[in-house]
Amino acid sequence: MSQFKIKWNRGISYLFYLLTAFTSLSCSNTPTLNAGDAAFKKGDFTAAIADYTESLQTNPNELDLIYGRGRAKQELGQFEEA
Repeated sequence: MSQFKIKWNRGISYLFYLLTAFTSLSCSNTPTLNAGDAAFKKGDFTAAIADYTESLQTNPNELDLIYGRGRAKQELGQFEEA
């Protein structure tokens, strides 16, 4: 009976390690920081707008870029454009 428990515990440990490895590898494909995001974090909102607009030329449907550009315009007080 104890041999069965040892094998069972070893199997559960192996399964746990596989799930942990799979989870950590699947999360590593997060998008990189956009140049607009970097400029926004520095407080350079004019450069952030330019960077977001440039990135939107290649990815026109990317909602994060549209949102970031709107937030940068909001910080500059350009509420209607935002």
